[in-house]
Amino acid sequence: MELFFLHQVSQIAENFRNGHTGQLSFIMVLLLLFTHAARIFTTLQETGDQYILAIFTLSTVFNITMVTQILYYWNATIDAQKKKE
Repeated sequence: MELFFLHQVSQIAENFRNGHTGQLSFIMVLLLLFTHAARIFTTLQETGDQYILAIFTLSTVFNITMVTQILYYWNATIDAQKKKE
């Protein structure tokens, strides 16, 4: 799971460096956000395992960050894709 965090952090940093999100799928990131938020709920209801809860909470925070970046860089991403073509 820690490797997943490394991927998320590197994606967030790359988006920030580029000033756009490239081909990052808004729908996929949004679905990951909802999935991890649901996992927080089920972990609280079923197990209460603090380690698993921390993992999904952190992952949800990173997904919120990526959704925010996609929305913030929306026009910049469109411009970057036009320049690439």
